Amino acid sequence: MKLTWLVGSIAIIACASWAILLQEDSSIDPITIDLHQARPLVANDTDQSLDQSAFIANLWNPPPVKQSKTKQAMKEPRRAQPLKLQLIGITNDGNTLKAAIYDPDSDQLLIVASGQSILGCTISKITKDTVVIADGRFTHYLQLVADKGDGS
Repeated sequence: MKLTWLVGSIAIIACASWAILLQEDSSIDPITIDLHQARPLVANDTDQSLDQSAFIANLWNPPPVKQSKTKQAMKEPRRAQPLKLQLIGITNDGNTLKAAIYDPDSDQLLIVASGQSILGCTISKITKDTVVIADGRFTHYLQLVADKGDGS
């Protein structure tokens, strides 16, 4: 501990004496500029000209996006993906219409009423031959297909 104090004290004394001695010897002459003798810098014809092609590269901006793809994507509205659900039948349960809907992905027959949700979609309306399903962005219609009744 005493050694640390001794070395630190010597270092502080050495730095202080160096700063004091430096101030005594330093004399800086101020720079004087004669504005009447100053002349503008002009490139001579004999000087090499600066190659401007080195500065053409656009280093800070990304390359431009092809406008044809973005304009075409903006013009075409996103189309609704057709639902894989199949309307099997509509029943009347008291005063409530219910739809029997087949989901081929899960291989299940679902019985739903108006206001219920299936596969992230809401059953908006059920009539005697149509089921209206809304997924928040699009509205899908499932209709009963009339049986041809050919007896086969």
